[in-house]
Amino acid sequence: DEAVIQVAQRYFGLTSQPQLRLHVADGREFVAATRSRGQHYDAVLLDAFDAHGIPPALFSEEFLRDIHTVLTPDGVFLANTLAGSVSYAQETRTATAVFGRIYSVQLAVSGGNRLIVAARDPARLPTVEHLLSGLPEQAPALARIGIDAAWVDRMKFMSN
Repeated sequence: DEAVIQVAQRYFGLTSQPQLRLHVADGREFVAATRSRGQHYDAVLLDAFDAHGIPPALFSEEFLRDIHTVLTPDGVFLANTLAGSVSYAQETRTATAVFGRIYSVQLAVSGGNRLIVAARDPARLPTVEHLLSGLPEQAPALARIGIDAAWVDRMKFMSN
């Protein structure tokens, strides 16, 4: 959705760069075309949900396997989902079936967003400590969007 890119550019400073290419396209078609061309990405971010969660076609085992295929050996997959959605448990099962090991990250309160973190190679999935170690240097940028140390302290990580 072009609007998502515009919001990220305006409020989060997102810019296209040589090492960061932004694409607005149908996710399934884009990933399938990427796979057929043999292209690979260091990261794939899925951010496509509504009040009911991610549309089933964008979180099917087939689609996540396609994403797994287009990741580089060190590649990571991130999915922004809805913690209180009816599809929460299914999303967790599907991501675990494809990636083996995942983190489910959310605030320690009910509802809100949840981030699924996975790696093409589950052995390369960073530890929680490593994920959190970069936060101090990102503090100024995070503060601009209302994330402070107290907010981070309310995060909970669950590993499957």
